[in-house]
Amino acid sequence: PGQAVFLAKALAEGESDALEITVPVQPKGDLRTLSQSGVVTAGSPAGLTITTPAGANPNERNLEIRIAPSVAGALFAALEYLTSYPYGCTEQTMSSFLPNLTVVRAMEQLGAGAGIDRGELNRKVKAGLDRLYGLQHPDGAWGWWRGDDYNVFMTAYVVNGLQEASDAGYRIRQDVLERGRNVLKQRFPKDAPDLMAYAAYALRDKAAFEAAWTLNQSFTAYGLAIAGLAAHRLNDSRAAELARRLEATVTKEGLDVYWKADQDTLLRFRFDNSPEATAWAIKFLARQRPESPLLDGAAQWLVAHRRQGYYWESTKQTAMVIDGLVDYLKRSGELKPDLTVTVSIDGKPALTRKFTSADALKADPVTVRVPAASEHRVQVSAKGTGKVYWSSNLSYYSLASEPEPNSVLSIQREYYRPGGGPLSGPVRAGDRVEVRLKVSGPGQQYLLIEDPIPAGAEGVRAEDRWYMRKDLRDNRAAFLEYYLEKPSELRYTIVFTNAGKFSVGAAKIEAMYQPALRATTSSTEFEVLPR
Repeated sequence: PGQAVFLAKALAEGESDALEITVPVQPKGDLRTLSQSGVVTAGSPAGLTITTPAGANPNERNLEIRIAPSVAGALFAALEYLTSYPYGCTEQTMSSFLPNLTVVRAMEQLGAGAGIDRGELNRKVKAGLDRLYGLQHPDGAWGWWRGDDYNVFMTAYVVNGLQEASDAGYRIRQDVLERGRNVLKQRFPKDAPDLMAYAAYALRDKAAFEAAWTLNQSFTAYGLAIAGLAAHRLNDSRAAELARRLEATVTKEGLDVYWKADQDTLLRFRFDNSPEATAWAIKFLARQRPESPLLDGAAQWLVAHRRQGYYWESTKQTAMVIDGLVDYLKRSGELKPDLTVTVSIDGKPALTRKFTSADALKADPVTVRVPAASEHRVQVSAKGTGKVYWSSNLSYYSLASEPEPNSVLSIQREYYRPGGGPLSGPVRAGDRVEVRLKVSGPGQQYLLIEDPIPAGAEGVRAEDRWYMRKDLRDNRAAFLEYYLEKPSELRYTIVFTNAGKFSVGAAKIEAMYQPALRATTSSTEFEVLPR
């Protein structure tokens, strides 16, 4: 956008050397977001105060309020996040196309498939399948990436996904599926009850279910739901018992209905994974006990706890939640809203909209966007019958010079002249600079290290070192690592191409499935002199 403005201005003023003065413009500061979400019914408005943190760039802050009259609208918004996520490990590849396929099938079953672009869906599915084939290990298994160790969850996730695609009418490579099934059977987990249940669910195999059942007394709520779905698939009478046990483990706090989970038992680390556990519980009960009085409250809790505004904690969690809510959507009868919604910002109406059944399955939620001030008072209210699912997202660029600390992860960034000492003072257009990122987080898994590239520079080379994957793009360098055993250093080279003064945002390290676990550097300023 900044480049377009410079070019348009130069052309309008008759400049003949317009291209010489075009430079990319990068907002100053480190991009951050604050998100909230909730559910509104007639007579129960939502009121919230949204405060922009101190140190935000006053010229680069925006507030967005999204409104959907059904769970379907919330699902479509989350699909945007999954399909636009920039990195393609095994989990993210599966999570990018399988939820789309699941939602489209549900829409068609509900008689709302007229506006669906089947050609685009087919393209996404084919691209996802081709990538998964390429990520399969020589022994038939899958890991996080192709070059790492066997991972039970990743293998089961793909095996299940390939079968789901086949059920939907897509041609899949049976040799790939059978090799995956065989290795999952041969290396079936023996000491992780919930993971055993998930592997049995993916295999659709009676013997695998019996193996998981030997540890059924150790299932968490998550495991009860997955084992219940495995039993339901196999027409096993124990599905009814698992449904009763699952309902007995529910947590009710006022109007909140959900299932607690203090760890991710599939990837095996401690983490508040209640949204995933609740989604699996909804999926199972919607199939086994569609009359369960817990379903409406649990679905409402789940959509109201989109911690990232319009999606959930990670790609994996978002995909799992969508899968669970689709089953709820098919039995909820929530597709007939008849209500008028009003959104007020600072006491002034910003939106008034009537929603009917014609709006329930629309892919695009109604959105209000305004430049954010230091503080806003927002109210969402409704009149009529139905529910309103809202989310707010405040995006801003922080000018805080101090890095964002973390007690577990750490990252430092330094710039060096190639073959020389630390960079100090200005550089010249054409100069090469080596970027060094020192990272630490002993024992942490599934890590993403991202470093913005200055607007007046481009990345030219990253060293092949200890990390698993590298991704050098126009505006950032990214490195992904399955397991960080000890403090390590990453290096890559940039070359400055334009003269001027440039700000580069903070580098960050984060656990991809625990985004709250992150650390950043401070931002940096560059002065680039003409060649």
